[in-house]
Amino acid sequence: MVEYIDPMRAIALSLYQKPTTDAEVASQLCFLTDLPAEETLSFLSTLTSDNKGVLVSPLDQRLSWFKRLPIDPTSFVFQPVTPHIPVRLANPASFVYVTTFRCAFNCKYCYAERRIGGHIELDLPQIDKIAQDCAESGCVGMQLSGGDPFARKDIIEVIDAFLCRGIHVQTSTKSILGRRVLERLSEIGLRQIQFSVDSLDGQYSQYMLGFQDHGKAIRDQVELASSLGIRVKTVTVLTPYNIGHLPELGEAMISAGTGKVIFTSYGRSLYRHSDELFISPEERRRAEHIVKGLQDKHPDAEVRLNARADHTELSDIEREKAFVSRARCTAGRESLVIYPNADVGFCESIPLDFFRIGNLAEQSLISLWQSDTMMELVQPPREKYLGTACFDCATFDECTRRGRCLRDSIKATGTAWAPDPRCHNVRQKRTRLT
Repeated sequence: MVEYIDPMRAIALSLYQKPTTDAEVASQLCFLTDLPAEETLSFLSTLTSDNKGVLVSPLDQRLSWFKRLPIDPTSFVFQPVTPHIPVRLANPASFVYVTTFRCAFNCKYCYAERRIGGHIELDLPQIDKIAQDCAESGCVGMQLSGGDPFARKDIIEVIDAFLCRGIHVQTSTKSILGRRVLERLSEIGLRQIQFSVDSLDGQYSQYMLGFQDHGKAIRDQVELASSLGIRVKTVTVLTPYNIGHLPELGEAMISAGTGKVIFTSYGRSLYRHSDELFISPEERRRAEHIVKGLQDKHPDAEVRLNARADHTELSDIEREKAFVSRARCTAGRESLVIYPNADVGFCESIPLDFFRIGNLAEQSLISLWQSDTMMELVQPPREKYLGTACFDCATFDECTRRGRCLRDSIKATGTAWAPDPRCHNVRQKRTRLT
């Protein structure tokens, strides 16, 4: 069996080259990632628990027939050919499939495009062809998105079309699925699912998404999914109005069987946005304290807070350090987006109206991946930035190699061909993102 894992887990597993302890590996991982020691130990505890068949205990070393097969990190870490050519895969490793723009909810913080009607959705035979195209193009993973994927009545058959071709499926939903749907998901081999949940407080849930008992319904759903062997992750968007709900919510999700509880701060959306939903530095520190308490009380669960200081809060030196060490953009380098009508786009968070690469009814996935339209987004010519700070910048080619966040440029300026608002060289008014 081959499992698709993220780079962080791959790096951590590669550190188990000889009989060692989690503490020793945590020390090395802290050095590599700058993560806090306690957070790293918690991460490794979950990792080793999930990979008992991969990691071997010291007792197993005494078995005469045992032959250790070390994981060589050079097998999955590679360097660009030259400093000025982006690291880009020959074929997409993964993709986001926006199955529908429909959603039963109307969340005030939603980052996704939502349309009530008037858009085309592929039927199952068309989806089956696309699933085959994706498999033949070398894709190994996908993220189902929307709207809400479970707004489609045939979503189980959609998931099965990709799973049966060996494509690892990740999906998230806010929907209340019910026993039969979860049983069918387990039967077809879905091994993990993400539930979005805001609070157990009915008044807050009613205000944020229009469903008073949503949090309690999700708690019951987590318990049922876990009993069916489906690993559950919950994600909660933090706003000033639900920070105080986190202890109760975290406890409820963990006790129901959630393996990962993620709290992430509200971020600016291109579709719906309100400054009042940003959390303050004081509220972020309060969330850090709450999450630390949950981590200490539940060491076997992975509880994580994604709520770093926004770039507008940083000093010039801090901004430069943060920008230089920013994560690589994977859009067009490792992944792309497929929309309900088979259009192909660049980034899920950017409206299709900005960048339409083509349509899978007319071209294959690999031909669109290699198209001039896609490559111009991956390697935009300097001339597109004429009149901006990027045009004359000495690090223009380095930004091209690492990948610019076109999404954040659009959020800040309305155009993709503008500096990343987080860049330390940007002198104009700074736009808050998180």
